[in-house]
Amino acid sequence: MERHPTNTIDDFTRLLVKSGLVTEARIQELLEQYRHVFLPTSKFPDTITPFCTFIVEIGDLTVWQCQKLRNGQWKGFFDIKGFEMIDGIGWDGQFGFYLARDLQDGSFVRIVVDPSSWSQEHGIQFRIEHRYE
Repeated sequence: MERHPTNTIDDFTRLLVKSGLVTEARIQELLEQYRHVFLPTSKFPDTITPFCTFIVEIGDLTVWQCQKLRNGQWKGFFDIKGFEMIDGIGWDGQFGFYLARDLQDGSFVRIVVDPSSWSQEHGIQFRIEHRYE
């Protein structure tokens, strides 16, 4: 599947809706807040970088999620309850490795995910491989 980098906020928000990371209603709220920030200058930048920075600072996406969406990737995002997915570390052909933050104690962990285990009913199988103290 060929990915096409997103070039405008419109392109980016279309992929964001497809990804399921943020609802369409929430995207409209974010766009309204973003426009309000730039109202005094009357220049509304239609570039993705300031918009990504804005939604990461608000806390709706991580930097890693923004980078993936900017590169045209809208599949493969998932939530693991209790963890904030921060970055994709690697892939060994069977498992994905991710850096995440434990929302309970704030520590960083390396999570191993088996993408073939995903199901609508049970979510995704994972294990914490390493906890960074």
